[in-house]
Amino acid sequence: MLEKFIPDLIRTSLIGSIGILILVILRENLLKKYTQNCIYYMWLLIIARLLILCRIPMYVCPKIYNIFSSSVSTNKKIDNKVSLYSIHVTSTIYSQYNVSFNKIIGFIWLIGVILAAIYYTYTYFNLIRNIKQHCYTINDEQILNIYRELLFELKITKKIELKYYDGINSPFGTGIIKPYIVIRKNCYNATELKLILKHELIHFKKYDLLYKIGLILVKIVHWFNPLVYMMCKLVDSDCELACDESLLKNLGLEERKLYAFTFINSLRFNKKHTFQNDVITGFNDNKNILKRRLENMLNLKTKRKGIVIGALSALIISGSLVSINVFAETNKTDVKPLTNKTDVKPLTNTTSQVVLLYKGKAKDIPENLRNSNKNLMEAHPNDLVFVIEKSN
Repeated sequence: MLEKFIPDLIRTSLIGSIGILILVILRENLLKKYTQNCIYYMWLLIIARLLILCRIPMYVCPKIYNIFSSSVSTNKKIDNKVSLYSIHVTSTIYSQYNVSFNKIIGFIWLIGVILAAIYYTYTYFNLIRNIKQHCYTINDEQILNIYRELLFELKITKKIELKYYDGINSPFGTGIIKPYIVIRKNCYNATELKLILKHELIHFKKYDLLYKIGLILVKIVHWFNPLVYMMCKLVDSDCELACDESLLKNLGLEERKLYAFTFINSLRFNKKHTFQNDVITGFNDNKNILKRRLENMLNLKTKRKGIVIGALSALIISGSLVSINVFAETNKTDVKPLTNKTDVKPLTNTTSQVVLLYKGKAKDIPENLRNSNKNLMEAHPNDLVFVIEKSN
């Protein structure tokens, strides 16, 4: 199974890498014209593509294919007499080595996936254990009233517990089944607290925690791809920028200044406390990211929502999932098994030549000609198969 899966995995990782590089190159210019939420959800399209490892087959008839292909190359035509979904050409000399190589790569990838899954699972449950052991309930009615008002304002009906935890760098939210928002005690006035809690609740309202789980799954599946880790860092910062943007929407300059001061005030604890969990919470104290967040908070320029560019990106990503295949009526007389070896043509001027052992549907291949591609043939029983042998 692994040897069949690895080519799809590599192809998906390459397509995703191209998408990452394109968005990284365009990101700075796009941020000047479009909202941060537009960029944030364009990342989501790439994440979704990286998690979809299979392609959707789309069948077209040879006439239609020839019409479209003629604009690219007038020399390529499809024979109407042959039914093609995909042609698996198996060589009795080389196929065993190829399958063995894919198996080795597959086992290495699987070991990496298991180790990455263990790491992220341990990190998450360690965070939850810390919360349960060291957090305590908030009994301050003023804080609870502010929190209830915000839940009502944002129309959040799901129960999200509010806890104190004195050993954290910055307030954060975590948990899917049993969500928490964790803050420090006696560090904020009522106005600051309202802005901080609203920021964390917007994360929940936008399902950012599910988004982050998607990022973790991408890092587990594509642990070998360095561009994936670069993407995850950018998405973490864009997540905070998008949340700030949603919170500050329709607010004036004075209210934005207040939010910026609150944000700066919350950073004063970073050097005093060490508990931090970037994997789950996404908090990042990189100076460049903090500077960009502050600049965006005070930016009153109106930006486009980016619906058109988002739809175009979705269309391109969807197109990369489709596999175009040619389909036509089968001429059964052309695919009968060959009972005797038949010379096809010389490969070179030397004595090397190709000997055709079998030509027909995969399901009808004689048992004595089956090799290490047996599983592949069973998965595609109606495909046209050529079993060849190179002899000297």
